[in-house]
Amino acid sequence: MESEFEHLEHLLRNTHVTDERKILLEAMARVGNFEELGRQLKDTYATDERKILLEAMARVGNFEELGRQLKDTYVTDERKILLQGITQHSQDLAQGTNQVTRPNKGIRHNLGQVVKPLGKKYDVFIAHASEDKNFVTPLALSLRQRSLEVWYDDFILTVGDSLRQEIDRGLAQSSYGVVVLSHNFFGKRWPRKELDGLAAREQWGGKVILPVWHNIDKEEVASYSPTLADIYAVKSSAGIETVTDEIIKAISPDSLNERR
Repeated sequence: MESEFEHLEHLLRNTHVTDERKILLEAMARVGNFEELGRQLKDTYATDERKILLEAMARVGNFEELGRQLKDTYVTDERKILLQGITQHSQDLAQGTNQVTRPNKGIRHNLGQVVKPLGKKYDVFIAHASEDKNFVTPLALSLRQRSLEVWYDDFILTVGDSLRQEIDRGLAQSSYGVVVLSHNFFGKRWPRKELDGLAAREQWGGKVILPVWHNIDKEEVASYSPTLADIYAVKSSAGIETVTDEIIKAISPDSLNERR
């Protein structure tokens, strides 16, 4: 006999009307479990639909499952929903009132222990224009030599990879973004998209963007973005070693030692 969830899923597959899908997804959110909701989430990029599914996940999911979702998105609203779910579960556990779906899978009783590892596979993501690789590649190597985990396209991407998917994953899983600002940078589409992703994370998560000015001065940066010009930056003309030192200085030693 077809379950209620399976019936709703069948109806959902046969409609593309936005209002109808929203009603069906809301019903699914009431009766579905985390895995079923997760399958639906993978199949939609519509903001309203994702919000319904993520809010349901935040109600029924445990820390480990919510954490996996958090690693896969850097959209501000989605991360806010997931973090609110993690926070609520942590508070309920402290009060002894939490009814977690699967208490044997990765539940931690301290919110800090849950949030700190999330999205931190890499210490830094390097956003740059390809024309500036003569400076960026030595910087990436220098940071890696100083024991930082670095997301840099030349280190990560291989033939056949989805550029957008890998960049999204790198942005979501990096603690900080080293943004090499130059005239080349501001003239390119992809670097600016990477900057937008990092800026979105700063709206809820504090300092993320670590700017490096490469062959550009403050007035020129301000002509492109007054907001960026107001952030303290290190200049590439100071040399690779100095730039590396300034980046490491900006990263809390505690944040570097969490994974180690």
